[in-house]
Parts: sequence; structure tokens; C-alpha cells
Amino acid sequence: MLSESLQRYSVMAIFTGFQFLSGSSIYSCWRSSIKSIAACPSKTKEMPTKLAARLPHFATFVVVIIGVAVVRQQTVAQRISIDATLPKLDVGIVVAVLSEYQALYQVLDLAPEPYNLTKFGRTFTIGSIAGHSVVMVACGIGMTNSAMTTQLLIDTFDVQYLLMQGVAGGVSPSLRVGDVVIPKSWFNIHHQKMIRSIPKVKDKKPTNDFYDTGRDFPNKFVLNSDYYPISLTAPFTNVPSATFKDVLRVIDLPGASIYTGFAIPMEAEVLVNPADVFQDFPPTKFYMPVSKTLWDIAKQVQEEKNVTLLQSAIINGEVKDIGYKPKLVVSTNPGASSSTFLDNKEYREALYSLFKAQAFEMEGAAFMHVCVSAGKECLVIRGLSDLAGGDADFVNVVQVFLAFSSRNTAAVTKAIISRIPK
Repeated sequence: MLSESLQRYSVMAIFTGFQFLSGSSIYSCWRSSIKSIAACPSKTKEMPTKLAARLPHFATFVVVIIGVAVVRQQTVAQRISIDATLPKLDVGIVVAVLSEYQALYQVLDLAPEPYNLTKFGRTFTIGSIAGHSVVMVACGIGMTNSAMTTQLLIDTFDVQYLLMQGVAGGVSPSLRVGDVVIPKSWFNIHHQKMIRSIPKVKDKKPTNDFYDTGRDFPNKFVLNSDYYPISLTAPFTNVPSATFKDVLRVIDLPGASIYTGFAIPMEAEVLVNPADVFQDFPPTKFYMPVSKTLWDIAKQVQEEKNVTLLQSAIINGEVKDIGYKPKLVVSTNPGASSSTFLDNKEYREALYSLFKAQAFEMEGAAFMHVCVSAGKECLVIRGLSDLAGGDADFVNVVQVFLAFSSRNTAAVTKAIISRIPK
């Protein structure tokens, strides 16, 4: 017991410089004669002087400890207050922008009357949909806003089911504006490694081929059907490809690999347990999977075909039929996300060719990443407002069909919530 006390005092000494119980002073005397401190009279005479010198440090230490204790107690009290005053809710829903929020608000039940709760710069609307209590929040555009708001929703309300819904750009050539797509997983295409161009032997100028060495971190690139890492985006124009002689200069480098693009997508760390972050190789995923429960419900909604999707939109101030009937597609293929707005035909085609991506947007993979790490039931529902650069008339139509597609998405969201077990 006494040795444990001395260890605690030694720890205190590290932070304060208050060492009279650690090191050579009275601690040494105690070790030499446990019965009598007087066995070291020269040491004990030094104690008053040392104490006076150390007291300011000790006082600082005490103040810090008391401050930490007070802050911790206030934090715990605040959390208890939040937990005690908020209702237990079934479903949390995250949207990005106003039009998505407005469309979802329109499908809320009239009773009980919805009300707002503002916390940490976000407005949470609490109400019910199809008899289930829900909380909905707009996160803003982008992956960071999505992840931050999703974690805030989980920490504040601790709901079991989480949905993200809103609009996206269509990537699959089988989809059209107004369709609603529910991919089975999501990935962040721009979580990647950017690598070097193979230089020309003659003048060291770059070529349109690329190489990588040192794949040891994280050494988890996404493989294609031939088990080669996928690479994207050869950025140069009027630049020659590497010749065999050029390639020979880098092929013998340790761990060298040759790529057609300079961006190699990588798996992301998914930290579930406290010790995960301290591992040499933390657990990783590329595709963030939706939950089986919500996936099965989505397939049921698709099979029943009871959801009515709009096929008339307001275009240039007039209500016009879009000429086809939008459909709900629950796909085994993934959706793609990035903090980049995609309006490029060639990149869109590459995404579909390499990944069979169904849609592209700016929040879903971050939402999924947080939910998977937290062990929550989660699903992303996207209505197509444009074709991500593949529009037939070469003009992005997102502003034309934003509200239209948001309402189709909200209709599907309501149908899915109505089938969640109570």
C-alpha cells in the first residue's frame, strides 16, 4: 500500500516538479530506514527549503486537477440533462439542402405537431412519419458536414435507424432523372493515393503513364476483376504514353507497379473499438454496406410497387410531363461519394465502368462511414436530379429537377419508414 502511495506521488512529481517524495530526498531516507526518518538528518533539514520552492508548482497542480474535475462534472451533468429531456425516437434522417428538407417535411404526420430543437448549430425537427417518431436534420453540402452532423445526431438522440435521403447525379446508364436508387453500399472515390508520372528517359518530361512504390500504407487498394488495383484520371493532354524503355527505368524499383491513371482509390479506416486506432494496421473498408434490415425493407417496397413517383415537373415555370415514369431501383451495386460536384461525362463513364456505381453525390459515403463505425442500422436513398455530366443536351439540369427529385425521394423514404418494425 505504501509503495502504491509513493508511485502516485511520483506521478504527481512528473507534472509539478514536487519531488521530495520521489528521488533522493525523504524517499531515499525511508528506503534506508523505515523506522526513523531521523536516520537522514541532513535530508530532513533540506525539506522546508525544498517545500517552499515546490509549493507554487504544487498549487498549480491542485488548481488544474480541480478545474478538470469541475469541467468533467459539468460535462456529465449536461449529458444527463440532454438524455433526460429528449424523447426516445425511432428514426434519424439526414438531408443536405433546403429542397430535400422541405420535401421530407411535407410527409411528416400532422399529429403530433412537429417542433424544432437547435443544438450545436443544427436545427433538429422532431415529429413522426407513418406512426414512427423521427428526427430530421439538414447537414449542409459535403462529406465533412455529413459526418459531423450524423455523429451529432447519434450522440444526441441515439436512434436505432438512420436514413440519409435527397438527390444525386445518376451514373448508371440505365437510370434517368426522377428515378430513385438505393445502392447496397457506398464508397468515397476520392479517398485515394496520387502517384507519379513515369518520366521520359531522354528529357525527363512526364508521360501519360504512372507508377507507385511503397504500397505499405495502407496497402489496401481497390482491385478490379483481374485483381489489379483500379486507377483513375490520366490528367495530361498531348502527352505521350511511356515507352518500354521508360518503363524499364522504374519497373525494378522495390514494390513498383504501373498504372494508367494517377489516382488510386484506397480503403478507409473504420474504427469500431477503442483499440482499433492504435493498431499498426487498423480495420479498413472501401464499400460501406447498408444494414440488412433496411435493405430488405427497401427490396420489399420495390417489389410491392405501391409508391407513386411524380412524372410531372415544373420546368421554366410550367408543369410538364417528363415523358416517362420514374422507377425505384434497389441495386446490389454501390453508390459513390466525394466532396466534389461531378458534372463530367468521361469521369462518370469511368466510375460506372470500373465500379458499376449507380449514383454520385457528396454526403452518402461519409454518412455510411459514421453509421458503420457506430454499429447503426443505416440506408441511403437518392433521387436523381441530373446525370452527373451525362445529360443529353450537355447542360446540367440539377436546378430544374431538384425539388421534383426531392419529392420522389421523400415518398420512398416514407414507404420504407412505414415498414420498419415497431
